[in-house]
Amino acid sequence: MSVASRLTLSTATRLRPFEGLTACGDAVVEARAQGWHLVAVIDALGHGPDAALSAHAARKAVEEAAGQPLASVFAAVHRSLDKLRGVVMSALLVEGDQASFAGVGNVEVFAPEGVSRPVTMAGTLGGGPYRFRSFALALEVGQRWALASDGIKAREGSALFQKHRQAPARELVDLLIDHAGRPHDDVAVMVIDVEAAS
Repeated sequence: MSVASRLTLSTATRLRPFEGLTACGDAVVEARAQGWHLVAVIDALGHGPDAALSAHAARKAVEEAAGQPLASVFAAVHRSLDKLRGVVMSALLVEGDQASFAGVGNVEVFAPEGVSRPVTMAGTLGGGPYRFRSFALALEVGQRWALASDGIKAREGSALFQKHRQAPARELVDLLIDHAGRPHDDVAVMVIDVEAAS
C-alpha cells in the first residue's frame, strides 16, 4: 500500500532547440502514480530529428514506468532506445515520505544553498551497460532544485541559480536559458520547488 507524501513538487520548465533547428533532442518529463512523483530531464546524444526521436522514446518510457522503483525507470529508458541514439538523464523521485535522485550522464543538478549535490554516474542509457546509483535526498518544504541539460554552461548556470534562487520559477528558467545557454546545443531546464502537500 502506498504512503501519501507530505511533500509535493512544483515545476517550471523550458526547452530550446539547437540554434536554427526546430526539433529538440532534449526533453523534460513529469510522471505520477499513487504516492509516487518523478521529474526528470533527458538529453539525447547530438541534436536534430534523430536526437528528438530518442528524447521522445525516453520520455514515453518514463511515463509508462510510473510507480516503479527508480532503478526500474532507468532500465525502462535504456530498453526503449534499441536502434536509437542514447540519452543521458537525471531524475528526482518523491515516493511516500522518501525522496531520491539518480543520474546517468551529464544532466546537471543545482541544489539549494548549503545542501550537498548528488552526483551522476558516467555513461549513457541505450546501447552498452551503464552504471546506476541512487542517492537519498532530505527534501524540505521551501527548497528549490534545478535540473539542466549540458546545453547550460554548468559554472554560469550554478552562479545564476544561486544569485536568483528567490526569483519566480518561470523567470529563473528563462534566466538560465537566456544567459547560460549554449546556442549550438539543445537546452532543457527544470526548476523544482518543494512544497507541502495539500
